[in-house]
Amino acid sequence: MDTLMDLIDALMIVTQAAIVLRFIWCCIQERNLDNEPQMYKKQKTTLLIAFVLVICAYDIPRVIAGYFENK
Repeated sequence: MDTLMDLIDALMIVTQAAIVLRFIWCCIQERNLDNEPQMYKKQKTTLLIAFVLVICAYDIPRVIAGYFENK
């Protein structure tokens, strides 16, 4: 079971990193292209929502459970 949790942790880190990198890429593209800034603003908003959902759905409940299990 520990190996499965380690695999899930690794996948969550990769997912979070991909979301952050895509957000940075959207910021760069928004600055470079003057003709489609609205498209990148929508993508940035979607990426922020996805990042918050990933954190709330996985990290916070796991941290709370880990805190109370150790006591």
